[in-house]
Amino acid sequence: MNGKPFIYIYNLDKVILDLEANLILKYFSSDEVEKLLRYKHLDDIYRTVIGRIIVIYSLLHDFNVSKDDINIKRDKFNKPYLVNSNIFFNVSHSENLVVCIIAKDILVGVDVEKITLFSEEMKKFFMSEKEINTFGNIDNSNFLTELWTIKESFLKAIGIGLNGSLKNAEFKEISPKILQIIYKNKECNWWVKSYFVSKNYKLSICQNSLKFQEEIFFVDSKIFKEI
Repeated sequence: MNGKPFIYIYNLDKVILDLEANLILKYFSSDEVEKLLRYKHLDDIYRTVIGRIIVIYSLLHDFNVSKDDINIKRDKFNKPYLVNSNIFFNVSHSENLVVCIIAKDILVGVDVEKITLFSEEMKKFFMSEKEINTFGNIDNSNFLTELWTIKESFLKAIGIGLNGSLKNAEFKEISPKILQIIYKNKECNWWVKSYFVSKNYKLSICQNSLKFQEEIFFVDSKIFKEI
């Protein structure tokens, strides 16, 4: 792997969901289970649980972490992290896709979004003044959705998510496929790459390393039996 992250995708559209209660109780804290039970839609529970299961699967199979050493907590921004570890992960889901990125010694963030229409109000919400002047007249849903994922993947990588302002995250192109983040008008050592996974979705990965993974692993419910 040459130190590159692992990227996993689970498509709820193509698999039979067969979640066992013991999996949820085993890998979620009591507070997290309580929160899960407050979800109004069953699909939201599926997405959240599957995201965690992918993380556990990767820790066990890609990083040889023992089950006894897996201790996941949440920070002040509610971002989950592995206690006393240099392995970092992030999960995103939208509609039928659940995406997980996990890496050793690399801070990572991921955002996947189903392509959607953007109103003028939404453009003003997430685009900087410079971007409004440059891209404000563009109504291309593919472009705008990808722009959103670029920004949110960075905010998730630095640990604040949408607690931060998407407007503050801009970028410049340093190669045909890789962007460098400009945060609050300053260049920083964070880079983003967008991936094609479906004609209906946009996916972006942000990390503090230029060692981007090219391969994406698609998994299904078989991994439930491997944890």
